[in-house]
Amino acid sequence: MQRVVMLVLILAVAAGVYFLIASDDSGGPGADLRGDDPSAKGEGGPGLDPAKAKGTEAPAEPKVLQLKSPARLLLIGGQKDSWNHTVLMVCGSIKELSYRSWFLNDATAGTSGVEGPARGMTKLEAKPTAGYLDSEDVRVLVLDNLDPNAFPQDFWDAAARRVTSGRMGLFVRPGFPTGNDGVAQTQSPLLSHPTLQPLLPVKTGTALSGSPLPGVFTEAQSLRPTDLGHRHPATRFFEDPDVSVKAWAPALEGEGALATKFCYPVEDLADGVQILVTCEAASSLPAILATDPTAKTRVLWMGNVDFGFRTHYVRAKDRIQKLFTNHAIVWLAGS
Repeated sequence: MQRVVMLVLILAVAAGVYFLIASDDSGGPGADLRGDDPSAKGEGGPGLDPAKAKGTEAPAEPKVLQLKSPARLLLIGGQKDSWNHTVLMVCGSIKELSYRSWFLNDATAGTSGVEGPARGMTKLEAKPTAGYLDSEDVRVLVLDNLDPNAFPQDFWDAAARRVTSGRMGLFVRPGFPTGNDGVAQTQSPLLSHPTLQPLLPVKTGTALSGSPLPGVFTEAQSLRPTDLGHRHPATRFFEDPDVSVKAWAPALEGEGALATKFCYPVEDLADGVQILVTCEAASSLPAILATDPTAKTRVLWMGNVDFGFRTHYVRAKDRIQKLFTNHAIVWLAGS
């Protein structure tokens, strides 16, 4: 009888140890943001509590944010590329986010474009309309390398109403300017559009003409967050700016360093603009900009075409792109 009791006790202890080990399924510090594996870690994600992190080494994983309530995102792009692929992958990792995408110049597109990856929201059969923005209550509009003249004025009127009222955030990546016919231009049509330009953090840009072309670099130029960038919700990875500095550090040096071969050369900025990331070219260029925080509008301008061309996977660089995109979307959605 004593042997039976002893055997039962040994089995109970073993089962308890197994349970403690098996219950730790967080994925550890190597877990990634992936579109086919939405974060199951809940709001805030992995990482160290910022209140306890000051004066310590950088946490292995900065925060991965989730929305506090459902929201909808619409991405309109000139054509599919690696950057908007990353944006849509990150969209898939945000549980409360529904999204649709539409690409005007995809190789398989007709005259009005073609729908891209999506989750939720009403299916698009043609270019998004002004009514679609309102009926779907779009909270984030992403304009990726887009000539706005491909859309009628009422679409931009509806977009402007939503942005200026604070109902919708706007994320603009101008890219190298081309028209709807694919021909290169000397100025982004975004900056001459009567309705869109007043919403942007940028007033004017340098004409892309001459040799060498302004904003085009033979060697990739590094990208670095400013002091303000470590405090802004779109580009900080912890509320404590000192900890955010440490969280960015792996992506600023060595193989994983962020860099770009093109950054839109801006001249005049709108009043109250916040410069969050700079491109460290010969004359430092504002790369990622946000609108005046005292205004209702939430607008981000991303002048760098990407965070660096990769010949192979570099985790530090890939991770920082996804984290920035995640934080930007959550801020733009007003969460």
